[in-house]
Amino acid sequence: MMPVMKRWASLNNRQLAVLRRLEAGQDLSDPQNGRARQSANALRDRGLITITKHGGR
Repeated sequence: MMPVMKRWASLNNRQLAVLRRLEAGQDLSDPQNGRARQSANALRDRGLITITKHGGR
C-alpha cells in the first residue's frame, strides 16, 4: 500500500519537474510520458493542478 500524500507535503523531484513541464506548456498525453502523467495525477489528487481530457485523451 502506498502512503497517502498530504497536500502540504514537499514535492518530490519528479513532481517538481512535471510542474515545470506543464508551466512550459508541454503536452503529457504521448504514451512515452506515462510516468510524468502518474506524477501529474498525484499532483491532481493533492489539489495542486487540474487535469482535463479533450477528445478522450
